[in-house]
Amino acid sequence: MNKEIKAFEEKFDNCIKEVLVLTETGTSARRCAKEKMWTAQVTVLAVIDMKTDELIEGKRRLTWLLTDQQCNSKEKIFELEAESIYQLKVQESFAFTNPFSQEVIPQEESYLVREVVERNCYDSRLEEIRKKYQLPVTLHTKGCSALLLDKSLGIFSGNGVWNSCQCTVHFDVDHEGAETAKEALCTWDKLLLDCAEWDRKARSYAAKELMDTANSWILDAIEEDEEIEEITERVFAERMVLSEIAVSIEGDFTIYYEDDDMFWGHIIMINGNIDRGLEDAAIAG
Repeated sequence: MNKEIKAFEEKFDNCIKEVLVLTETGTSARRCAKEKMWTAQVTVLAVIDMKTDELIEGKRRLTWLLTDQQCNSKEKIFELEAESIYQLKVQESFAFTNPFSQEVIPQEESYLVREVVERNCYDSRLEEIRKKYQLPVTLHTKGCSALLLDKSLGIFSGNGVWNSCQCTVHFDVDHEGAETAKEALCTWDKLLLDCAEWDRKARSYAAKELMDTANSWILDAIEEDEEIEEITERVFAERMVLSEIAVSIEGDFTIYYEDDDMFWGHIIMINGNIDRGLEDAAIAG
């Protein structure tokens, strides 16, 4: 565990700085399979260097390590809440390359929290940013009610109608921090224009990919000598009930269907791209 802590802390400059931060989210934590410690994270909307009085706007991360016991506690050591202003002692991260995406993450992208100096602080600049952040942002488009932006997730969500079926609709924003979803809207317009065909293809694709799995689940669950009727591709497709559609950037989308208990209440999800077509189907939940 000491090696894990040492490797984590080596990502940050040794110099301790005092900053004011405006948080966007409360504390969450994650852990990879081989790790013993949890990594706590809080997204911040802005940071003020208390020595230079420099205001840095844009999303960054606060982070620190947690043991199992600390992770299971409500406070998670520092008890940082969403949309709040704190004075902290932190260490800035060094620049590094993400080993998976090869993206170069710039210096000061995250801060290792060492101490909460003061809570419920006030700064006029941070207060203005908080007020603006708290203003609702809605999106209006055909086939949907008003979609409300969850700024912490970067997703517009609301109710829609697709191929005459009620469903929940989600649109990703154009980039982190954006309040528009032009790319997702373009894809949605195409899905809406030919909704009957896309729905038919999605059901048929899922049936081909997952029918054997559904029948296997049924066989595993029945009593010995009990007779069953196997699910055909046609029956599988007909039993799917549209639930949600999530549209991302670059033409990507996912269509979610309820399974009518073919997988004991799991969700069927079909991923696709508006130009490349349907790409995979799976069950989730």
